[in-house]
Amino acid sequence: MIGIVPVELASLVLDHLPGAVIGVDLEGHVTTWNRAAERMFGWSAADLVGRPLPIVPDESTERRQRWLERVAQGEDVEVTTQRRHRDGHMLDVVIRYAAVRDEGGEVVGWVGVCRDASSQLRTATRLQRSQAELALVRKLAGMVQGLLQDLDLASVLQAIVEAGVELAQAGAGAVSLEDHAGGFYRVVNVNIPSDLTSHPVQSGQGLHGEVLRTGAPVNLDDYDTWEGAVPAFRDRGFHASLAVPIFRGSTVIGVLAVHALAPRRRFPAEALDVLIVLAEFASVAIGNATVYRQVSSEREKFLALVQAMPDGLAVVENGLVAAWNAAAARLTGRPANEVIGQPPPFDLDDAAFGVEVEGRDGHRWLQTVGSELPDADARVYLIRDVTEQRDLDRAKDLFFATTSHELKTPLTVVKGLASTLRKHWERMDPAQRDDALETIERRAEALDRLIERILVGSRVQAGAFTISPTPVDIARLIDDVVPGFAAAASPNHEVRAEVPERLPLVAGDRQAIDTILGHLLENAIKYSPGGGEVVVSAAVDDDGGRMIVQVSDRGIGIEGDVERLLDPFVQADSRMTRRFGGVGLGLYIVRQLLDQLDGRFWAANRGEGDGGGSVFGFSLPMWKG
Repeated sequence: MIGIVPVELASLVLDHLPGAVIGVDLEGHVTTWNRAAERMFGWSAADLVGRPLPIVPDESTERRQRWLERVAQGEDVEVTTQRRHRDGHMLDVVIRYAAVRDEGGEVVGWVGVCRDASSQLRTATRLQRSQAELALVRKLAGMVQGLLQDLDLASVLQAIVEAGVELAQAGAGAVSLEDHAGGFYRVVNVNIPSDLTSHPVQSGQGLHGEVLRTGAPVNLDDYDTWEGAVPAFRDRGFHASLAVPIFRGSTVIGVLAVHALAPRRRFPAEALDVLIVLAEFASVAIGNATVYRQVSSEREKFLALVQAMPDGLAVVENGLVAAWNAAAARLTGRPANEVIGQPPPFDLDDAAFGVEVEGRDGHRWLQTVGSELPDADARVYLIRDVTEQRDLDRAKDLFFATTSHELKTPLTVVKGLASTLRKHWERMDPAQRDDALETIERRAEALDRLIERILVGSRVQAGAFTISPTPVDIARLIDDVVPGFAAAASPNHEVRAEVPERLPLVAGDRQAIDTILGHLLENAIKYSPGGGEVVVSAAVDDDGGRMIVQVSDRGIGIEGDVERLLDPFVQADSRMTRRFGGVGLGLYIVRQLLDQLDGRFWAANRGEGDGGGSVFGFSLPMWKG
């Protein structure tokens, strides 16, 4: 429930929310795009309302669809991902999704609230730009200023082609556009022979035609030797060639191309980036007459949007609550009918630094972001649940402390032994030297494993670790992995494999499965301080559709919530970190790798009748090639 809000105040609330609010209909067209979204992504509402949402990278489309399906089933979904800014660079964002439903409860669209996630991803790799790239950006910026001051389309396109030729260090260039009859023709030519300027452009033929057909850039080493070359353009001095599409929405409406007039290697990635940017400028110039739909300010639509927002929203006018959406009621445990017309139940400004409240689901940590509404004595607040983030921050603090200890301990040993070898080499017998060198080697290997785990965990968390399934002989892989751990384990451990001689191939990635088995075996040995059996088994499930792999031990068993162990930087209990070491990334990496392999993961304690301990298992699909 939400209080009666005047249309004017409702519009002000939407436009001045501190979070980027984005609504789309079931066809993927933008229905809502507030000012915060404009600031975050660079497009205005006039640019996008009624058009396909342009901020989702192609590689994220399937994941986004799965998230929306979960939202449609009533699940509260918040994800950390990347979205595209208008200038092409990727933004790290946290998005909380919710479904917009009609009066009958049917899903009619989606709404997402985005916020900047850069502070949560401080350890992510940041793009370092060279001095040449900075100079190029400055040059493009100066050029854009000139282009925006010229309203003549022909002169703007001429300037764009000339800029592309100059910045890509090419010798010639052209732009082709769609005419009213649906055909394509070259409208601008720079250093193109006059007898070729009117040559027709047909889809699938020549450089321009190939871009029209595929909708993707084409980068050639040499036009003359390219099998798709148009005969009339062969032996006319065109060598390395680069062409990019000009889009209006998702439709290709033209092509921008440049050619080297002297032999050279294909154009570098920087030249492709320049042409893509210039093609976007051309698209803006061509689409100046496009009419955009305006955001509806109807009160019913505004209320549906506010109610569907996954974050809490509150409007305080003259010190009293004027609006309080369903999410605010859920997070605070205070329904709208108890709050509207009253002072806020807690100081919303002080809550910017976090406040603990008793919600419907127990204690929560909430945080607010407020913004003034102009021309009104009112403020609008977004109320966010940061309970999980606080837990993660605490886990990260423990991670950094543990990592420092894990790095310092072997380094201290290595430093001490190295100093001893340097000072007393002549007085040490060969056995003492070998023992010291072997200890240094073991400590160095431990450091290498720790650093590799941290790096893999960082790549997995940043979404930079991708896998393409191939056929894998799981029986052979287990036979290759187990002996190494058996040799490295203590004499009290018996590490062995129980695998049939012949097993069908699985769909996976050998390196990824090797990493998964390594983490599970390492954990099984580490958390079995008293020794005992560590057994790796594999078998086809009863349906014959998946391979079951299990690692069992007779160790201390699983303490705490198994799902929590799958979070990064987390172990069952902080005392476990101090007793057994580690940085809490192993099972997180296992889970992320299995997700990419269409795998499933489980863990459980073994019964006392089975000797105690734990079993960690996973399944993989069979190879169907």
